[in-house]
Amino acid sequence: MAKRLEDITIEELQIIAFANITDFVTLGHTVRIKPITQIPPQKLTAIASITQKRGETTIKLHDKVKALSLIGDYFGLFSDFNAAIACLRKYGLHVYQDDSGKWLLSEEVTHQSQSETFC
Repeated sequence: MAKRLEDITIEELQIIAFANITDFVTLGHTVRIKPITQIPPQKLTAIASITQKRGETTIKLHDKVKALSLIGDYFGLFSDFNAAIACLRKYGLHVYQDDSGKWLLSEEVTHQSQSETFC
């Protein structure tokens, strides 16, 4: 079964968001580019460009913060609802849903283990 475009897009963004420069180079007294055989093929998605100039090789990765932001937007992490919940938590209040789906506010964390839900 073919993957949906939505799933492929999120997978590509995750590769970019969670890539680390050490996926591509070895750090020590000097920086060495790893042989292509030591880099998992899916990680290559994170590379924006490779340039060579005057004997120096530069690897530029795609924008990690932008990828994280797009993933966060997709999953609603930065919604007004979640911002409001974060603000309430800052002041020691917790929002949760009871078994009937009714939203409640509490000063106790005991309800967190129940169905605390985020949009």
